Amino acid sequence: MKTNNTRGYVLLNALGLAFSVIPPAASVLLYFPIWVSKGGEYLLSGIAVLLLLVAFLPLFKLVRQLFKSPSGYSVWLAIFLIFLLASRIATEMLTISFIGFVGNVIGAVLFRLARRYGRNEE
Repeated sequence: MKTNNTRGYVLLNALGLAFSVIPPAASVLLYFPIWVSKGGEYLLSGIAVLLLLVAFLPLFKLVRQLFKSPSGYSVWLAIFLIFLLASRIATEMLTISFIGFVGNVIGAVLFRLARRYGRNEE
């Protein structure tokens, strides 16, 4: 019985992380191209990279828990830069942030269910 709880815990945590990261990242990739053509060169789109970093914040949170290092200042810097750039792209940001919100709500529910499996293990 203990292995079923462990499997459920791991599965729900993985699903929670997937729902928290994949929908916002996919919506960013649909709205903003990663490569932008400038003259004859292709450059990385700064806003797409910045938004992808925000989409991957739940993954960064997991990594941070693994290494136990504080990174609150980096989150605030990312939020500041996003709001600074968001004035030019408000409609797209509205859609992306809604998709990110829904994905993270689903992820939070799955994480909570995973914690229940973890508690049953003890």
